[in-house]
Parts: sequence; C-alpha cells; structure tokens
Amino acid sequence: MRQYRYVIDRITLEFPGGFTTEAGCADAVREMTEETGINSHGRPTSLGVLHADTGLLASENDIWLVPVLDLKHVEAGTGAETVWLTDGELDERVIHGEITSGITLGALAKLRASSFAIAPGTMLSS
Repeated sequence: MRQYRYVIDRITLEFPGGFTTEAGCADAVREMTEETGINSHGRPTSLGVLHADTGLLASENDIWLVPVLDLKHVEAGTGAETVWLTDGELDERVIHGEITSGITLGALAKLRASSFAIAPGTMLSS
C-alpha cells in the first residue's frame, strides 16, 4: 500500500495491515479486503508474531499470508493506493530505502525465512 503517514510526514510503502482482535485470521482477511478491495481465496497462514519496537511498544503484530485469486481491485476509501510489486521489485524498494516500515520489513523477513514462496496472487497482511 502506498499511503501518507502523518507522524513521519512521508508517503510510505507498506503491506496491508491494521488492528486485530483474538480472531487474528479473520481480522487479517478483513483488513486486506478493506485496504485493497480484494477478497481472499483459501485459508490464510500464520507467519507468527513480531514486535515492532521492543524498547517502546509492548504490542504484538500477527503476520498472515493471505492467498487471493483475483487481483482486480477497487481502491478503498482509505486514501491509500494499492501497489503491485514483483519479488525483485520488492527487494529493490527495500535496498533503495523506499520501504522503511519496521512491521513491513519484519513481515517480509518472516516470509523469506518461512517455507512459503511469494507466489503470484499472494498478499501479506500484518
């Protein structure tokens, strides 16, 4: 997602994400659909938990791999823009400092360390 973040006064690139409850899996699907307009296909897979900043925040972030079938979408009314990147383009954006969100970088590291490959039609939600 490309969106403006007021706190850092900058446009960022981030995986879809948001607040969750104990229903983490359902929340991940809901957040992805709200932010991208895309519906999931199949059951999301948990990639575990990360802590964004252990020196400042006690919150845990659940990371989910959400499969999708149809990549056609309608921009949600959140002010964010959906951006599609290949695996190589994703790496380039990280290398060049275009992706700086700690949660997104942590989610990407969890994905890369897992047994799952980034396949076409797969979205990561944090």
